[in-house]
Amino acid sequence: MIHGVGVDLVDISRLAERLDKQPKLINKLLSQTEQLYLQGKANAQLDVAYVAKRFAAKEALSKALGLGLRSPITLQNISVLNDANGRPYFEFADELSRWLEQRDIGQIHLSLSDTELVAQAFVVIDQ
Repeated sequence: MIHGVGVDLVDISRLAERLDKQPKLINKLLSQTEQLYLQGKANAQLDVAYVAKRFAAKEALSKALGLGLRSPITLQNISVLNDANGRPYFEFADELSRWLEQRDIGQIHLSLSDTELVAQAFVVIDQ
């Protein structure tokens, strides 16, 4: 049984403009784990598509849960990572993990995609 579905699109050039004007915005959009990944990349240039996909995924998750971005569903409590095969998945801070367990939220499926113009995330939550 499906608990929820969420989808989100992010305009990559618009996000790039916002990050140029407000470089510290990256600290609000990405978890510490995601920021560490970016810092460890060989290319020092900011990967805006990486940021856009993660932001889209967090927005899509909040829509699938039906609550929007409010505690404990915050951008900092959600990390979007990739397994060894490149498949994206969510990792949650303890506070959010407990919240999800208390509500019997099942498996959360995530798909990410991007072009030069947009980043897209699609989330399906099993009950």
